[in-house]
Amino acid sequence: VKFPDMGTYRLYGKGKSREQWRRDNITRFVTTVYDWVKSCKPWVQVSSSPLGRYRGLNGVGHGWTAYESVHQDAARWMKAGKHDALYPMM
Repeated sequence: VKFPDMGTYRLYGKGKSREQWRRDNITRFVTTVYDWVKSCKPWVQVSSSPLGRYRGLNGVGHGWTAYESVHQDAARWMKAGKHDALYPMM
């Protein structure tokens, strides 16, 4: 996915790959939203619908994946306790 963020990446990438920097930015956003929602209304369930295919399998298929193509790291969000549910797009 082409996105015009090279200038920002050069300023703030801090030696990370561009892909990891993007994943970290999205994860930071998800974490901020989750923490804010829970601080205001702890009973509210936070969920999202990431791409249904997390990562590509070696030699199997092609197309977009959540982790590699659009930099969604839903497994990390769940492990960190920053989501109550995931509803993958299929």
